[in-house]
Amino acid sequence: MSSDFDPNGLVNIFILEATEGLTTLSEALQPQNGVSPTPESLRDLYIVAHRLKGAASQYGFQEIAKTVETLETLLEPIAEEPQENWPAVLSRLRALVAHLEAQLEAAGPPGPSEPHAEPHAEPHDRHRAPLSLVPDDPPDRAAIGHPTTSEQFSNDYLLPAVDAEVMSYFAPEAQEYINTIEETVLHLERNPTNQETIQELFRTTHTLKGSAYTVGFQVIGDVVHPLEDFMGAIMEGRLRVTKEALDLFLLAIDVIRMLMRRNPGEAEHVRSKLVTVMQDLRQMNQSTEAGIRQSTTRTRTLADADEVPVEPSGQPPPEKTWSDTYLLPDLKSHVLSCFTTEAE
Repeated sequence: MSSDFDPNGLVNIFILEATEGLTTLSEALQPQNGVSPTPESLRDLYIVAHRLKGAASQYGFQEIAKTVETLETLLEPIAEEPQENWPAVLSRLRALVAHLEAQLEAAGPPGPSEPHAEPHAEPHDRHRAPLSLVPDDPPDRAAIGHPTTSEQFSNDYLLPAVDAEVMSYFAPEAQEYINTIEETVLHLERNPTNQETIQELFRTTHTLKGSAYTVGFQVIGDVVHPLEDFMGAIMEGRLRVTKEALDLFLLAIDVIRMLMRRNPGEAEHVRSKLVTVMQDLRQMNQSTEAGIRQSTTRTRTLADADEVPVEPSGQPPPEKTWSDTYLLPDLKSHVLSCFTTEAE
């Protein structure tokens, strides 16, 4: 690498890209003409968020990437948002963008020990964004995955100080997701290979996780996250639905319902239940990661065995070795829409 390499240059490139994306988001969410945007008018903003998330990850700004992931989760289904929920959702979107602007302002050149690391933006600064609308950083998942005593989960973690107004719209929304998860799990018990049900369960866990982190109900997001990871592996064909996993889903839902009651008198009981569920989720998460590693190894082995030969001249082999599937891969429409824009 050249001795003239300047890591600050990479940071500056990211800041320029991120500033442009945030300007687009901010102008769309708060038009200068004063007219409130509609869900339909914002339907393509998830592509902007997707690009920004990729750039933040690429340049090492992981905290910004986490915030943008939450924003992307809210924006992707925005056109289907019920009208009665729209004012609250719009407020959440604006708060997230305000928080991103504060994070970007705090971002500085990478330090010598942590390349491209960003300074931590203090989430409790109410001049930057309302605390209740800003997703707190989730605790170390590795630490949660190794619970030893119930004392590990503090009352502040179990009973977060979520603004009453925010809770008033999050509670019914979360309850709907919880009911959907429970229903789809029961459907999968009867038909564990139904792809439509599997996809619905993945989407619902993904949305509940994002919503919980957005309003600051971190513990719920932490419980749902491994459920989402597991369903992602199921959708990709790397794991199979099992009765044990579905039973754990139902146990996790029971704990989430207790957390949603926010009853200080139940704190000890909830803490005990949470330790047990998080231990089981850790084991499931390990199974998920092991299944993905095995699948990846198997895929690589098959790829090595089927490697397309290259002619000594350096020219590709005859056309008949290039299959239609190779030339025209089956990509999800929403993935292709993001990729096409970036590729252009």
